[in-house]
Amino acid sequence: MNRAIYILLALMLISCSKNENGNFIFEKSWQSGSAYDALVLSDTSFLVAGQADGMPFLIMTDRSGSRIIEYESGKAGAFTSVVDDTSGYYAAGFSGGDILVERISKNGINDWSVIIGTEADASRSIIKKDNTGSFIVTGSCDPDSVDASSFKMAFIDRNGNITDEKEVSPGYNVAASDFCTGSSGNIYLALSKNTGSAKTMASVTGLTPDGNILWEEELYNNSKFAAASMAIDIYQDNLYVTGKTELSIEDNTLENSFLVKVDTYGNTGTKTYLENSNIGVDIVFDDFERVHLLNKNCFLVDIIGMLSDDDLTLFRTFEVCDPYQTGALAAAFDLTDDGNYLMCGSLSGKVYYSLRKGDESNNEPAPESR
Repeated sequence: MNRAIYILLALMLISCSKNENGNFIFEKSWQSGSAYDALVLSDTSFLVAGQADGMPFLIMTDRSGSRIIEYESGKAGAFTSVVDDTSGYYAAGFSGGDILVERISKNGINDWSVIIGTEADASRSIIKKDNTGSFIVTGSCDPDSVDASSFKMAFIDRNGNITDEKEVSPGYNVAASDFCTGSSGNIYLALSKNTGSAKTMASVTGLTPDGNILWEEELYNNSKFAAASMAIDIYQDNLYVTGKTELSIEDNTLENSFLVKVDTYGNTGTKTYLENSNIGVDIVFDDFERVHLLNKNCFLVDIIGMLSDDDLTLFRTFEVCDPYQTGALAAAFDLTDDGNYLMCGSLSGKVYYSLRKGDESNNEPAPESR
């Protein structure tokens, strides 16, 4: 009987991989650690940032995967976020529990480095441009633990000057995993919080351009199941949030990735439950009104149409990969103009990044709403 079950599982894995299209254009794995952010540049090159052998790194590659720039910070820690600007590449991360921000020139040379102190033990920092050409940085504890009562928000200019900073303390333990900005300059945060219960809750919060809270909306607040918001992005004044929640499987619970649509006033719209034994970690949009959602385990990608609940495709990065037990752990991705995925994370404990040919539908308009 057990042998029959194993055979059935093997057949399921084979059949599930039939939707895979194309091959890797390149795959790279090196040094112990993880890549945490990946960015497609307009000049047909790529940026990848992360931690290798305990040190923050930033590399630029061409479309064949050959490295053009290799930069390693002199401070122990990691880069967890990177943005491109005409003045250089801005990488944010952590070092010694504080926020680390560096500007690296287009030639791969350090222009400046700033440490921003925080009350939380920062293990994740995000940097993004604001509407004035400067930058917003958040630094937070790990959303898996939510063991800090605050997170840090700082505003920094191109020269590394901190123009404003604040420790945001909402009155409960909180982790800020990601944020995005709207056309008005408002800031929208993907939060995980713990108000004293045994389970964390997923929420999203709107702030003014200077960081004052406008509203907060809980996405999942069932006290029996934990949830966390991991990534957020905005498309035509609608916020899309992903992360993890839990579902009941017999006597146990199982993590499940989700996608929630929220307007910029905090009103919750469609909720979609996606992959079992998985966590949504990143979101990108294409030109055909589709959300591409990256799952952590096995680098699975859900492609969700905004116009129809029935428009859902699962893209498998690897031919055979079991999300219930895997060493292929995704962190971030981006979409090229020709519909391919620049992906990064870790593979068997080593830094991993790749360029993967995307699903055939990536270059086709989505079906109209039914």
